[in-house]
Amino acid sequence: MGLFRLTVRDSVTSTNDLVKRAIDEGAPEGHAVLAFSQSAGYGRQGRVWASPYGGMYLSFLLRPSVPADRVATVGLVVALSVRSAARKVFPTVESQVKWPNDIVCAAGKLAGVSSEYRKGALCIGVGANVAVPEGDLDVGGKYVPAYLSDASVEAGTFDRYAIERFARAVLEELEPRYLQWCACGFEPFADEYRACLSLIGAQVEVVNRAGGPIARGAVEGIDAQGRLLVRADGGGLSAVASGEAHIARIGRS
Repeated sequence: MGLFRLTVRDSVTSTNDLVKRAIDEGAPEGHAVLAFSQSAGYGRQGRVWASPYGGMYLSFLLRPSVPADRVATVGLVVALSVRSAARKVFPTVESQVKWPNDIVCAAGKLAGVSSEYRKGALCIGVGANVAVPEGDLDVGGKYVPAYLSDASVEAGTFDRYAIERFARAVLEELEPRYLQWCACGFEPFADEYRACLSLIGAQVEVVNRAGGPIARGAVEGIDAQGRLLVRADGGGLSAVASGEAHIARIGRS
């Protein structure tokens, strides 16, 4: 593997915390950590991500030399890489990307991507539900979890090799995309992203981190900068650069 150097651990507090420590210590781009469980995992916007055995918990360090307004779109490129890797390692799972960077299927959420800017570098985290955890416990969070395989920790079919293979596939899929993104921005990936975007045509509410409204209407797609295009009932088109999209509640204005 060229850019990335992967360290595999059994259990950690948080792979994100290990990568942020590496940033503080001046580690080079490509430092990556995989764990099979976490005791204090978290995802996008600092939300708790329950991390029992059976999941893939991967974080890595990037140092892109790009304009500041491009940085946010790296998460979209990572999401495409996760989806592509999942299709290779778990080919029976049909998945889409929920803007901006969740991987979903009909049954629920398969994976998510987080990014944190720290001292001129990026800590990118990827959490994925691979095998059903012991006791099929409630993993918490805002979304119903779905799983990339029918393996079960409780049944003894949990395969660490498959999880490591998936993590390495994510990094392999990401490397050429990341280099192209550094050189050209998000635009070369816009068509690939549109082709797997969920919620097309759905009525959504887009909210900010505090839950405040940004836009409401029908999802039409994304633009070349990765912004979500939302058509309001009155006809106005909003291009949303960041936020979270939820199915709109009927009758709510």
